[in-house]
Amino acid sequence: MEKQPIYEPDEDTFLMWDCLQAEIAQKVSGKSRKEVPDILSACSLLDMGAGSGYLGFEAGKLGIGRVVFVDINPESVSYVKGLLESEDLFHSVILSDVFSNVHGSFDLLFLTLLICLMKKILHSLQFHRMPYLYTEVLWGMKLQFVLYKLCPST
Repeated sequence: MEKQPIYEPDEDTFLMWDCLQAEIAQKVSGKSRKEVPDILSACSLLDMGAGSGYLGFEAGKLGIGRVVFVDINPESVSYVKGLLESEDLFHSVILSDVFSNVHGSFDLLFLTLLICLMKKILHSLQFHRMPYLYTEVLWGMKLQFVLYKLCPST
């Protein structure tokens, strides 16, 4: 079997990162500085289609307590596991075809695979204004397919 390349951060990655930061800001709005670490450490994030793991790592650096990285690509899973070990971080990495090996509930979910699918579709249609379209579509849908809340807000 031919090795698949690891999905590296791209414009969609950084848009989702901006969205997560906005979501976190909303979650901790009105809270004291002392409360913020406890709030974040109680959050969990599922990075579905983790690729290089950029989003999950950044979320972990912000203080998200539980990050689960999932990818169908064995190269990505191996790469993310190596990064976690080198940084002494204790999060989970799962080789899975979407949700087949994922269990539990999460506060936040990155669905990078939907953005990748959208890119492929738009590319096949030879649509060349993708960054503008992504931004408009994502914000216009209130990020419903970028960040999903799977658990009730606390």
